[in-house]
Amino acid sequence: MALIKIPLELQEMRVKMVEYLDSHGVDQDDYEVTVGYRLADKLSGFYPYQIDVVYHDEPDVTYHYRYEYKFGKKRIALRMITPLEPSFDDYKHYIP
Repeated sequence: MALIKIPLELQEMRVKMVEYLDSHGVDQDDYEVTVGYRLADKLSGFYPYQIDVVYHDEPDVTYHYRYEYKFGKKRIALRMITPLEPSFDDYKHYIP
């Protein structure tokens, strides 16, 4: 049985997310980060890392990010916010 190597360790991905939020002035005590790896997405040609951020003062909202690393890009990008609201102005922690 062959093992599939995950390109970046999940903890390393969490560190990248914390650094990204820190660069936008967000205090580490204000949120929780969960990182997952989806092999099915990787095999389908999508970005496999799913990074979810939930802020303590906005517990019913999840900010979904991904780590883009293809085509020379290496960056954290907002993918979606749930639940959906009519405007990004309705979210306390939206980073454009």
